[in-house]
Amino acid sequence: MQDGEEYDGGEIGEVLRNLRRYKNINFYDLSFKSAKMDGLQMEKSSLRDVRFENCDLSNSSFEDSDWEKIKITNSRLVGMRLNGCKIKELEISGCLASLSQMRFADIDKSVFEKTDLHDADFQNSKFVKVKFKGCDLRNVSFLAARFKEVDLRESDIENLIVGKDDISGAIVETSQAFYLLGLLGVSVQDV
Repeated sequence: MQDGEEYDGGEIGEVLRNLRRYKNINFYDLSFKSAKMDGLQMEKSSLRDVRFENCDLSNSSFEDSDWEKIKITNSRLVGMRLNGCKIKELEISGCLASLSQMRFADIDKSVFEKTDLHDADFQNSKFVKVKFKGCDLRNVSFLAARFKEVDLRESDIENLIVGKDDISGAIVETSQAFYLLGLLGVSVQDV
């Protein structure tokens, strides 16, 4: 791969590791199957209609990139960095994504399903119409994040890191609401 290249259509199932940083790489209508991409650095790039299945993207970086219509299934995303990304219609399912970072990201119309995100960092990100279904959100930081129609129901939110203004716009279950009130210093007591 070279900076500024474009890849359109096809399937890739090879090792794409390289400690070199790539910029302005464009992936359109591609499918990655069992690809080893751990440590890949692809910043300020564009991915559209891309699928990752059984891939290793651990410690990869796609910072300041545009992701649209991306589907990631049964993949390893530990420590992946999507800081500053514009993300639209992302589907992540059955993945291990602990310690991942999506700081200062704009995440729109996306679904995280049955994915382990414990200790992930979403600080200062904007979420619009995002669902977390059956996810592990323990110790996840949503500090200074902005929510609009964000569904956290069915997910484990133990030790969620949020401030008073950060959780506005979230959709939660009753038991989660009591937990969040406690995090925010609210004591619920019956008379």
